[in-house]
Amino acid sequence: MHLITMFGHLLPPLSMLMLMLGAMAFCTIFEILAPARKSERPDKSLNIAIGLVFMLLQATFGAAFGPAVTLAVNAAGGGLITLPSTGLGLVVGIAVFCLSMDLGDYLFHRAQHAWPWMWAMHSLHHSDPAFGTTTTVRHFWFEPMLKAMTTYLVVGLIFKAAPAILLSWVVLSYYNFISHSNVRLGFGRASWLINSPQYHRMHHSSASEYSNCNFASIFPIFDVIAGSYRRPRAGEYPATGIDTGEFPRSIVEAVCWPLRGRAAALSNAGQA
Repeated sequence: MHLITMFGHLLPPLSMLMLMLGAMAFCTIFEILAPARKSERPDKSLNIAIGLVFMLLQATFGAAFGPAVTLAVNAAGGGLITLPSTGLGLVVGIAVFCLSMDLGDYLFHRAQHAWPWMWAMHSLHHSDPAFGTTTTVRHFWFEPMLKAMTTYLVVGLIFKAAPAILLSWVVLSYYNFISHSNVRLGFGRASWLINSPQYHRMHHSSASEYSNCNFASIFPIFDVIAGSYRRPRAGEYPATGIDTGEFPRSIVEAVCWPLRGRAAALSNAGQA
């Protein structure tokens, strides 16, 4: 079966779009009912527009994104270890694959904060002072491609995974809409087990005291191992954004985010 057709049957772009909008709508209900902080300048419309740009790219390039890269590598003969895909073995295969993918996301995320050229892109995600479920899709457009060609490529070279295992990771990744929600939800002493809105909000804080903590996407155990784990205190829901106070004012600025300083300089020079 053709690769794109195979992955299209797993989760076609239109279905992904509907799931994305549905997940945000579901989380928004709880943000309205029990917000962690009241947003002074909500960016929901802009964030959704950025998310739609992502979906357009995914629909256009198909197999160049996400687990489809792992599927492509496997189809080309990659995968040193074949994960079990039937019976109880499937549960083990899903667990191994999801933990491996989340470890890859964790390492990629640490690089985004450590390397200036990657932070130039990733800072768009952190620039939202109205942290909420729509922040989940507020990423610079090139980042998904970069992650696909690193994290998903490496995992595909190591593991040969059945489509059901890949689909399990895709479904699990939608938990990010919950962990980015502006709701008063934390897991206290159990916060090392799974990410929560309170745990991840600390990572998005604009205050320097929260720098370099809580990088995990799904499983904070990687923060515990790497020493970047910080357990939230009761009622701890800090303000979010980047320390410069910058944020995009339009979809055009978001699309050109890493070059915003240069674009502004050229604009000012033209007006002089």
